[in-house]
Amino acid sequence: MRLVLIFLLLAGALWRAVVDWQATIAQGYAYRFASIETVLAETWPGLMSAVEPPGWWEQIGATLGSLPLSLVLAGIAALLWLTRRRNRGR
Repeated sequence: MRLVLIFLLLAGALWRAVVDWQATIAQGYAYRFASIETVLAETWPGLMSAVEPPGWWEQIGATLGSLPLSLVLAGIAALLWLTRRRNRGR
């Protein structure tokens, strides 16, 4: 089950990286990753205005929201891969 989750996260990261590539090339810009906040705003336009975080969460939320989504997904997949159980007795 864990391997399926890892491969799904890697597929999502690769898909998002390709979408980002196509979007930036179409605009004539250098390659840029889309942030989590940008992807959420595109997917659910009213979500960002509907959610009003408390004051202390604004700094944390802004930091987390500015992270590139494809790298976050790839990082989570890598973390799961590195922490998996290995069969060393074979």
